[in-house]
Amino acid sequence: MMAAPASSPGLTLATLLERALPLELDVPVTGVALDSRRVRPGDAFLALAGTRCHGLAHAAEAVARGAVAVLYEPAPGIGGGETECGVPCLAVPGLRARAGALAARLLGEPAAALWTLGVTGTDGKTSCAWFMARALEAAGVRCGLVGTLGAGFPGRLQDQAHTTPDPVRLQQLLAAFRDQGAAAVAMEVSSHALDQQRVDAARIDVAVFTNLGRDHLDYHRTPDAYAAAKARLFALPTVRHRVVNLDDPFGRELAARHAGRGILAYGKSEAVVRRGNVGWVRILAVEPTPTGLELVLDTPPGELRFTSGLLGDFQAWNLAAVAGVLMLRGIEAPAQLAELLAGLHTVPGRMEAFPVPGGPLLVVDYAHTPQALAAALRALRRHVPGRLWCVFGAGGERDVGKRPEMGAAAARLADRVLLTSDNPRGEDPLAILAQIRGGMPEGFPVAIEPDRETAIRRAAAEAGAGDAVLIAGKGHEGTQEIAGERRPFSDRALARALAEEGRS
Repeated sequence: MMAAPASSPGLTLATLLERALPLELDVPVTGVALDSRRVRPGDAFLALAGTRCHGLAHAAEAVARGAVAVLYEPAPGIGGGETECGVPCLAVPGLRARAGALAARLLGEPAAALWTLGVTGTDGKTSCAWFMARALEAAGVRCGLVGTLGAGFPGRLQDQAHTTPDPVRLQQLLAAFRDQGAAAVAMEVSSHALDQQRVDAARIDVAVFTNLGRDHLDYHRTPDAYAAAKARLFALPTVRHRVVNLDDPFGRELAARHAGRGILAYGKSEAVVRRGNVGWVRILAVEPTPTGLELVLDTPPGELRFTSGLLGDFQAWNLAAVAGVLMLRGIEAPAQLAELLAGLHTVPGRMEAFPVPGGPLLVVDYAHTPQALAAALRALRRHVPGRLWCVFGAGGERDVGKRPEMGAAAARLADRVLLTSDNPRGEDPLAILAQIRGGMPEGFPVAIEPDRETAIRRAAAEAGAGDAVLIAGKGHEGTQEIAGERRPFSDRALARALAEEGRS
């Protein structure tokens, strides 16, 4: 479990805010909290404007839990006498953007002691961050990990609510990494986090871009707004190097936008080898085998030839990004780079294979966007000689527009499709599946089974030896959310059980 950071000796409120205050308001503060339920005695409660209510609505609870001050974000109708709460209560313009910096100041600027990698993109963030942390650890660089799979050190992760934590929690994690001797941290940076300025105080040294597709339009509304959020990472003032996929159109745009500012390019394109960049990783060859990949990468130190146990030719791009990061850390011997890359194993719930003896290959993957689903299906097609099955759905209360696009991808690339529930949340599961079905050609043979376990068992039973069954959408998740209730359910556990049943 992730240890808590060492407690802060504290600062006076005036020192924390870097502004003069009347003596009666200048109280000592030992921490900050964004959630009134997590306030500890001595904290300042940071009350932000929310979509449903202002954080000041929870100030009384924060004070009851020991908050010694309340700092609030000005908003229409907020201010004046109604902010009286028995402790110093101060308006702080731009508080949302400053929250991380305030936490960092109290915790002794933990990011200053760490080499921080920020990975963003529509797909591949989890795999890249995981691989980077694992490879750095194998090279003797103690590296923390923050992302969808949790926070902590590889192999010892603690679950968290969001891919990228709120700015206060993030600083606490960075402080814990520092206090436990980490030299680096690999962090997934979501578009939500960038839009909400959660990582602005994280002092990110290396920004990594994987790719850009369709996702989270329920939040960002337009593709341009989504892309702009991703781009914020590369404009942060602390970023010294930018590792960018030049096979992606938006990656090329980012590289052009930041030309001469520490670009390390990767991809298949000849354009990755360009004067003015600090380095490159060019994918010369990627050949799928029944159990993995044979790869050749070109780098300034020399060619890297190695065998990987990872499934999916798209993994070549993930591994190329990892190679770029390792070189930026000063690990440049081709033999060592190849050994580190070859030693990377499957990320939980990311193209994770469960072979059924005498039956199909079951593969669990998190693919939940049209482009990720298409990439997973194309990749699996090259690994197996038989039919390709796809079992998937789409999350409820999320971007509706991607549902028919996912259906179209499955119909185009799979031989057999079973539509089933993902996390329908508060939506009607059958209505979601009908929207997915709407993207498929009329007359395309598709089975609809809203019960996910039944659908997976059916596909595993009907698929034969030499076939592959892609179980897509939920990956590592251990619950399924139906009608507002989270129920225990794991694609990985079910696939493992089916593989074991086949061995008995």
